[in-house]
Amino acid sequence: MRKLLFLHVLMLSLAPPVLAAEYKPTQTELAVAAVLVVDRVKGFMSKPEHVAKTIRAEWVTADKVATDYNANEVAADRQYFGKKVLLSGTVTAIKSGLRNEPYLVLRGSSHISPQASIVQSSADYAAKLQRGNSVTLICFGDGSIIGTPRFRDCRFARDVAAEVERNFMDDVDNFFSGQPSSFSTAVNAAEAVGLAHGLPANSDCPTDYERCLAQLKKLKADEAQYMSLMRGAVQKLKANGLTFPEFATK
Repeated sequence: MRKLLFLHVLMLSLAPPVLAAEYKPTQTELAVAAVLVVDRVKGFMSKPEHVAKTIRAEWVTADKVATDYNANEVAADRQYFGKKVLLSGTVTAIKSGLRNEPYLVLRGSSHISPQASIVQSSADYAAKLQRGNSVTLICFGDGSIIGTPRFRDCRFARDVAAEVERNFMDDVDNFFSGQPSSFSTAVNAAEAVGLAHGLPANSDCPTDYERCLAQLKKLKADEAQYMSLMRGAVQKLKANGLTFPEFATK
């Protein structure tokens, strides 16, 4: 928190931007941004609420879906039908439907067991599942048939890290192009610029991901050096007309 507050003050205190509002990052800066994004995604893929927010979906459990449909199918359809959801649950059956399309039956409540139809590209992983496994899926609500909630076009969350990474990189690219962004996106972009500047000339970025990441973490571990690099990055970005949002403390 102390570091974030310092960055907030830093972003608001340096010289005001000029009229042009765009920054063209170097290939090294983009590569560093990508490495940092991959590492960040690995860190929170186990936290469904973070994944859901990033892929712009609602996180819900199979038990909650069953409870909602048991209470009022019309209201539940309005909540889920056609909507993108991050669905978590326990597998009670792995089945093959029409045209050998795999689908999972998830443990629900009130004798209602939601079903999730799996896309063919995720079928190999579905074939390795066993009853009792916990899964998290990205699906679209497909209404209900005879009281059974159904979800279509489901992919395993573990398979969509690339989508999450792409959303992060799109946010960073949008910030560089001068579009309004969140404080965290601004920090991510400034961090990429600053850390890229701090890398040695013979760095392993981005050819060797693990060694590159180790070098970046070493730079971040030295707080004085990190803050100095961030100060220079923020100044450079502001000089190119980019504006920084306020840090939300709540």
